[in-house]
Amino acid sequence: MDLLFENVAQYTYFGVTDQETEKLSGDNITGENIDKRVSSITLRNGGIINLFDENIEQTWKSISFGGTSLWDTMLGAKSVKHDYIRLGDLNGSGGIFRLD
Repeated sequence: MDLLFENVAQYTYFGVTDQETEKLSGDNITGENIDKRVSSITLRNGGIINLFDENIEQTWKSISFGGTSLWDTMLGAKSVKHDYIRLGDLNGSGGIFRLD
């Protein structure tokens, strides 16, 4: 899959904690999870890869569903550190990496 982000659209990851992985494996879900990895991303005209924790928190708090913010509904969101991303292939021009 090749993800395309442009015109200030941004990519970040939710993250999965060890406890959540244990819950999933208990539900007979199999497969290998490679954390913080994307096969291919194209950034064009201001597309963003966002690894800036404070900015991610502010953004997720501003998005709400039924009066509850995305930040408050995410499992383990407060414990995920957006400290790196493994990219198989990065393409495009005019893209932005947002880091803290």
